[in-house]
Amino acid sequence: MENDVKENKILITEMFYSVQGEGSRVGIPSIFIRVFGCNLNCPGFGQPRDNIIPIEEMPHNKFDPSDITDINDLPVFNMGCDSSAAWSKKYRHLSKSYTVDSLLEEMKSLFPKYGYNFPDIVITGGEPLLKKFQSFWSELYDKADANFKYITFETNGTQILTEEFKAKIVDSTRNTLFSVSPKLSLSGEHRDKTLNVAAINSYRDTQIWSVYTDLYLKFVIRDEKDLGEIDYFLDNYQYGWSDTQGINEMLMPAPPLPVYLMPEGATVEGLKLTERRVAELAMQNGFRYSPRLHCHLFGNGWGT
Repeated sequence: MENDVKENKILITEMFYSVQGEGSRVGIPSIFIRVFGCNLNCPGFGQPRDNIIPIEEMPHNKFDPSDITDINDLPVFNMGCDSSAAWSKKYRHLSKSYTVDSLLEEMKSLFPKYGYNFPDIVITGGEPLLKKFQSFWSELYDKADANFKYITFETNGTQILTEEFKAKIVDSTRNTLFSVSPKLSLSGEHRDKTLNVAAINSYRDTQIWSVYTDLYLKFVIRDEKDLGEIDYFLDNYQYGWSDTQGINEMLMPAPPLPVYLMPEGATVEGLKLTERRVAELAMQNGFRYSPRLHCHLFGNGWGT
């Protein structure tokens, strides 16, 4: 069944309980919801720069998943997108359709019986902010238990929030975090497609009008060759705002966003090639460093 906005159903590739391994909330117990569907495919990760093999030769396309019935039985490919099974059509049969009610029921079953706090909800993908998904998340905001106070969207930063969903976030007392990871040319995607200032400004609108929302930028890099693109992006990213009545026509610049550097590497072996150098670059340039803690804790696999 196709994702159907009118019926508010969505395809989920996997749902699991783990610790957040990336970004500003590292180490926090979280329920991860990985949606099926993305507007990018990022074939460049793990490949030589400017020498990317044809998409049909990528490992996720060479692998035959027809006999696989469980996402956890898939390998983690060390080339291209590390979650290709969350968007490649040949893996679609591994995803399951949910309504908001059925999703919430399964989420609660994943949380341990005893705990100090409820976990975060981390909505990832694929690309969780595709326009066709946003009414589903609006309903989730209405129906989720009040104890689910923290919701993170891990997004590639290309999708503009609908006015309906934006208003839902602003009016909510749930804490919403946008972990925005624009893809550099290292990913194999062109920045004209991936660095969408208007989309990021739509997330920042919610931050300006609500004390319960926040966002940061997180760039996956390999080495110092990627820093120039980050500089280009930050130089060209601007946010301005005026009052809702339109009385003040002068746009006021907002403070800069926190910036994280995260090492390229879908596997433990791949991360060993990049993480120390990326940490050094973060320190040298005044950026924050994001590990991929879950890889080191749980190894190469899904559901972590």
